[in-house]
Amino acid sequence: MTPAPSEGEDPVSNRLASLYLILASAVIPLVITLFCLSHGITGIFPHLYYIPIILVSYAYPRKGVYFSVFLAGSYLALVYLFTYPDTVTIGSATTLFFFFVAIGVVVAFLSSRLRHHEGLYRAIFDHSGQGIFLVSPNPGSIVAVNARGASFSSAAPEDLRGISFSALWQDPLAYAAFIGRMEALHCVNAVETTFRTRDGAPRHVSVSGVKLPEGLYSCSVMDVTDRVREHEALEKSEAQYRAVVEVQTEMIVRFRPDGTVLFANEAYLHYFGRTRDRVVGRRFRPEILPEDREQVKAHFATLIPESPSAQNEHRIRLPTGEIRWQQWFDRAIFSPDRTLREYQSVGRDITEKKVREEIERKAFAQIEKNIEQLAILGDHIRNPLAVIVGIADLDAGPTSDKIIHQARIIDRIITQLDRGWIESSKIREYLRKHA
Repeated sequence: MTPAPSEGEDPVSNRLASLYLILASAVIPLVITLFCLSHGITGIFPHLYYIPIILVSYAYPRKGVYFSVFLAGSYLALVYLFTYPDTVTIGSATTLFFFFVAIGVVVAFLSSRLRHHEGLYRAIFDHSGQGIFLVSPNPGSIVAVNARGASFSSAAPEDLRGISFSALWQDPLAYAAFIGRMEALHCVNAVETTFRTRDGAPRHVSVSGVKLPEGLYSCSVMDVTDRVREHEALEKSEAQYRAVVEVQTEMIVRFRPDGTVLFANEAYLHYFGRTRDRVVGRRFRPEILPEDREQVKAHFATLIPESPSAQNEHRIRLPTGEIRWQQWFDRAIFSPDRTLREYQSVGRDITEKKVREEIERKAFAQIEKNIEQLAILGDHIRNPLAVIVGIADLDAGPTSDKIIHQARIIDRIITQLDRGWIESSKIREYLRKHA
């Protein structure tokens, strides 16, 4: 690949100089031919035609063939003019005519193919999405660089030609290690480093290189700044998430369907009395009581992509042998193809709540039993009281009136108790709903 002209060079002047050189290389053989033939010399000078034919056919492939025919024809015409009727000399000149034309055609074809491939490589070089540097190993200066490569240092390609490739590297030791591996292995892949820029903002890049047969280093540079920043942001976000999760009093755990634990917070580890290295990365399943296992299995079976979350309560046996109640909010995580990847569960111990609910249940049951017994007792009191009132009515007198009066007081008290029991039933129902 031909590097672009260095700064300060004039392409027009270079082109004119090339044209003058080619013109001179064509005129000189014609002059020498004319001089030699006029003095009877027919040897040596025909070889001078190779130079202009090769130069023109290489520099101008499309016009090189016509030029070869013209120059070879001029040579043949001069030989015919000065040596006729010498058939040997004319025959030799005719052979050289076709030989000169053949050389022009071959050189023009090869030059055309070379320029075609060079154009392809130049297009790849100039328009590659990666930065490409051609570096001279000694003293390590940049021979050529495409626009993408120059953009990593916020400079133009012509500003970088001739400067040391190491000047772009922020870490000199990283550059020395890269060059050392290049010399030893002739190929280095994906070395991540940082490039300097004119505005001082570092660019994170991945550099790969190969040593070319001519001794140059071809280095491709890919900008990974966005990826590095995203990774740093992700790590920061994950660290913040872990910090929040670790201080939660709820147990938080993530695990695969086979039971392999991916993450467990401190509350989870402390609850089960395990260290992180004995849980994370291993299959860890708490001991669920046998009578609750089918219910738990059915619960996880209900977690599908359309309804990935659900709540469940069950009992477990701790390593100490103690039985505890737990409440878990489980969420199944699926991949885009609906494959189950993992579960995330947030749980808490609800043993005290269950104990309290059991105490309340027993208390309500006892209250209902007491009320039922009091209601029966009221009926038992009213029945003999009615008999007493009936007997007192038969025996009219002051004593009977007093008995009947006291009986009515007792009946009103029992009626008040009945009303209290009814109110107690309403309060009981309210407590059941809102306790």
